[in-house]
Amino acid sequence: MGRTPGPVPQATRRRRNVDSKPRSTGERKKVLWPAAPDKRHPIAKMLYDSAQSSGQVDFYQQSDVAYLFFVCDQVDYYMRSGEVVVQHEKDDKGNFILDEDGNRIPVLDENGQPKRIAVGKRSAMMLKAIFDQFEALLISEGDRRRLRMELKEPEPDEEPPELIMLSDYKANIGKVS
Repeated sequence: MGRTPGPVPQATRRRRNVDSKPRSTGERKKVLWPAAPDKRHPIAKMLYDSAQSSGQVDFYQQSDVAYLFFVCDQVDYYMRSGEVVVQHEKDDKGNFILDEDGNRIPVLDENGQPKRIAVGKRSAMMLKAIFDQFEALLISEGDRRRLRMELKEPEPDEEPPELIMLSDYKANIGKVS
């Protein structure tokens, strides 16, 4: 999806110009949403779940869902970067050494305490890449406006019950049963 340079355009209420190029169309396919992993970071899970109920999802195809799943996985990795974890013993092949109960054996420091290490670190470049990926998925309103895509307010389903009762009452005035 091409990006319009410059600031985010103002929201428009009607289309001013007619497209000069004909649009190619395809057939919309049914989209299946895989469940987010339970161990995913809460922010990544919230982004994935909220995208499913957002307006731009009407335009998503299965490849967009897979791309969103991948991007949320990157958010999970980014959010977990810099976490401090316990280091565990490994054998020559790199497999964890387990005790008789099947638990990993921690590496101990000079005080006999489990040795803790930081896993990765957060990168500003990775955050920028994540934001660019979300932009391609039209996650924010500004991204949608750059492509001149606006979501309209939903139409009310029916009249409020008070108006229905009042109109029934007015219709029955003067009728004798």
